[in-house]
Order: sequence, then structure tokens, then C-alpha cells
Amino acid sequence: MIRKQHLFVTEKVSLFQFSNDKFKETVLASQMSGFKSPIYEVIGFNLQSSSVYEPRYELLETKYVNPISKSGLRDYQFELIDTIQISNRPTVLVYFKNKKQINKKGLEGLLFIDQENFAVAKAIMRVRGIIDLTAVHEFEYLSNEKIWFPTVYELKIIKGKNDDPIKILGGTIEFEGEYDELGTKREKSASDYSYLQSKTFYYDREINKPFTIDRNSVAIEIDEDVAKKDTTF
Repeated sequence: MIRKQHLFVTEKVSLFQFSNDKFKETVLASQMSGFKSPIYEVIGFNLQSSSVYEPRYELLETKYVNPISKSGLRDYQFELIDTIQISNRPTVLVYFKNKKQINKKGLEGLLFIDQENFAVAKAIMRVRGIIDLTAVHEFEYLSNEKIWFPTVYELKIIKGKNDDPIKILGGTIEFEGEYDELGTKREKSASDYSYLQSKTFYYDREINKPFTIDRNSVAIEIDEDVAKKDTTF
């Protein structure tokens, strides 16, 4: 459908639970353009890490050493850029780049670090290669808990400079190469202007409320009536 229409929209509403180092997503509702029932493989795609603190940061099913992990100083170069106020709190803007980066295919980006508690106040992660990936994590400072809590994270995928056709997510998304089979630069097609954008908003936040995660060995669970919820929900 994506290859024919070059437009695809899907959305879902999920409950995220975190307790005692256990994390679970329960999908409550989902809609996909052109389908009466959702495709579960699409619901389960992990396009980017939801957390910026894990040892490995994931982008499009590829895991990179996290620049703020214990291995970060070994694998990355850091440069202090500026000091900036975010939510009336002083932060340090740091640029990072993979030391082993060849032809701009490694992880690079910007980190806004709180000067008082050293937490991440905002993060921008990029990989530029045959496709260009840009991930942005936004946070809100909660003064009572004295933490930065995630509010939005976003991923955008656009075509990079590649000679050969590429398929990602099992062929769900395809980008044509710059040249045809005879080595002639081809005319631009819809693939040259296509991009994928994924955006997640957090709301109805509850903190330090006692609860138990049911079936906490399962990372993602989908309600049986996930496709029956209306647009208002």
C-alpha cells in the first residue's frame, strides 16, 4: 500500500508502566489507514529507544553505544558548545560524535545536560548515511520530584545518498537508488520525496502511585479490542 499510495498514517494509544526496573507497554487502541484491523508487526516496531539512559541506544533496529554510557568516553568525542536555559534551569549544550565515524555513518548529536543534577534535559541523535535518521527527545522538569520527565520523542527518516535501492523494516519502506540498472542517473520519483515520521506524546502522567504490572515478563501487550475503539478515544 505504501509503494502505491506513498502515504500511510497509523496511530496508537498505549499505557506505559515502569516499576522496579520493569517496563511494559499495553496497546489500548490502534488505527491504520486502509486496514480494518491493525497489522501487529507494525504496532510492535521499535523505531527508536524511548529512554536516553540505556547502555545501547536503538535507531531503526540498530543499536549504538550510548554516548552517556560507561563506554561513551571511549567511543565518542565531546565538545562543549554553549550554556542554555531550559525550563528556567541552566543546562550545558554538548556536541558528541563517534570517534570511529566513517563517511558520517556513526551516531552523533547534541545533549543538553542539567548543570545541577547532570540529567538529560533534551537530546538530539543523528545517523547520516544511505538514510538519514534524526531522533529528538524532549523533557519537562518536575520540581517536586526534581527530575526531567519525558514529554515527546520523535524520529524522522529521510533518504540519504545511496546508489542502490534500500528496504527497511522488512520492506515496509523502500527508497530507490540514484541510478538505474544501466548506471544512468534516473529521474526523481515519489521515493525521493518520501519520509517517515514517528512522534510519541506522553500524557495522563502518574508518578509514585503504587501498582503492579501484570505479566511483567511481556514487553508489549495488545488489548483484544484494540481495533474497536473509535477516533474520539
